[in-house]
Amino acid sequence: MSADSDATATTGTVRPSGQPIKTVAHRHPWSWVLGILLLLPLGMLAHLLATNPAFGWATVRAQVFSATVLDGLWRTLFVAGVALVGGFAVALGLTLMRRSGNPLLRLLSWAYCWFFRALPRIVVVILFGSLGVLYGRLDLGIPFDFWIERRLGLDLDTRYFSFDSATLFSGVVAAILGLTLTQAAYFTEVMRDAFAGTDEAEREAALALGMTPGQARRRAVLPPAMRVLAPAGGREIVRLYADTALVAFVPYPELFGTLRGIGDQTGSPFPMLVAACLWYLATVSILLIGLSVVRQWATRRLEAHR
Repeated sequence: MSADSDATATTGTVRPSGQPIKTVAHRHPWSWVLGILLLLPLGMLAHLLATNPAFGWATVRAQVFSATVLDGLWRTLFVAGVALVGGFAVALGLTLMRRSGNPLLRLLSWAYCWFFRALPRIVVVILFGSLGVLYGRLDLGIPFDFWIERRLGLDLDTRYFSFDSATLFSGVVAAILGLTLTQAAYFTEVMRDAFAGTDEAEREAALALGMTPGQARRRAVLPPAMRVLAPAGGREIVRLYADTALVAFVPYPELFGTLRGIGDQTGSPFPMLVAACLWYLATVSILLIGLSVVRQWATRRLEAHR
């Protein structure tokens, strides 16, 4: 056998005799069997949804697009949007503190993330909804003014603004504060991991090429950071939207709270839970599509400016 025929046989395209090798795809019949077996529970679930009267599809159709439910959906979108923007702004500041050379700032950022990540979000939301029990009214003025007045023997009017606690910590305020502060802790960890994965040598090389610090961040730091930040940040946004259902315990009449109230009034709580599932499935699906489009657009823009 010649060296040429040996090389041809090694490539797997032609036999040493000169006849082509017929390749046959490896078959996986058991994967099809497994797939068919997994379809059986789905068929049973479809039959259950179609035939079990407990789902109350007529009640679901009558209420799912009612004005009250749509108003609750708007409240959910509003709370989620404000918490998203506020959480991102707070997280940006915390991330800068975490990357600071000041050890006190790093400690404060770490302590904030530790506190709000350790507490369940539902506990934080209910806690903010109950802050009115601490003080009947909240006054804004000079800190420790009572102590200063007693030490100096003065009678000063240092309280400039006064608020009723029950009014200040209303349902919507408690919901926004609880979701914003907890989401900021989660966003901070995502940002920290994203920028920790960037190569400092790339930024220094970009500066050595004559780029400004802003250009170096945009062209050398942001593209690799976005590969981590985009998917992890998208997951956090979806989780934030889903967790808006927790503010029903404040109470605040968002989507889940509204549907639960309708279920209690009409004596059909389970159909209203089904309606809530349908709304969350639909809105989260739209949100996922939007996040995918934005991520692809941002990636193209960043790559184009490198």
